[in-house]
Amino acid sequence: MKARPVLMTAFIAAAIAAGGPALSAGAAKKTTTIRVSACIDGRDALVIQGGNLVWRNISADPVGVRRDECPTNATTISAFAAHDAPAAPISWIPTYDGDGADSDSGAVSSLSPTFDPGLPSRDVTLNVSATGHGYVVVRQRPTVDNAYQLVVEIDNADPRPSMFTVTIAATEK
Repeated sequence: MKARPVLMTAFIAAAIAAGGPALSAGAAKKTTTIRVSACIDGRDALVIQGGNLVWRNISADPVGVRRDECPTNATTISAFAAHDAPAAPISWIPTYDGDGADSDSGAVSSLSPTFDPGLPSRDVTLNVSATGHGYVVVRQRPTVDNAYQLVVEIDNADPRPSMFTVTIAATEK
């Protein structure tokens, strides 16, 4: 199950708080969850580094362009640690230099507002899931060699733009 790392960490913390069996100090690993929702038309790459993200347009209209098929043109970002309640979501409308609304432009969006907690700057195990009409592929895992930058490609298989929600759970190794 995709949620198991988060649930297991919560179970271990609850057992310790309830006076359960003692575990070694390094047993519970920190999990950060980042959830991003946006209207996708064609293919776009979600690039996350630390507590910021950008969109990289691959084909069709980039994220943030107003479309009648979607309820909003904003990207919604929420992030939380395993034992914390999610912070209020951040709503952000990405902008692009030049004519970012051109189809197949390869445009890169403005930098998102900072969210906390961000993607950890250390080795993590990733669990990526998504809802939407299409597929999601991790194109680049965060490593020391790429300054802990994650790239997730989203491909909307529907001929019309539609909403996607990508959930990334990063558990420290």
